[in-house]
Amino acid sequence: MATKVNDHKVHGKKVPAVRVQEGDTAWTIAKNNLKNHDPNRWIEIVQLNPEIFARMQLVKPGDILAMPDDVVDPPQPSGL
Repeated sequence: MATKVNDHKVHGKKVPAVRVQEGDTAWTIAKNNLKNHDPNRWIEIVQLNPEIFARMQLVKPGDILAMPDDVVDPPQPSGL
């Protein structure tokens, strides 16, 4: 799951961001990392990161994506 990144700047302005992990997509990042966990908000992530999504490929591990202001840490797996 994508992890929050602190101190990411776009055009000199600090913005919420996440670092992409293996298997992440804009859909799963929206579901796991936005406050209301709505996967349909993937388009907001795409719109905030045109330079990454312009390459017409899936996001790659290590990519840092600017996020809407309501980014949260992903849920942690529950122990059995």
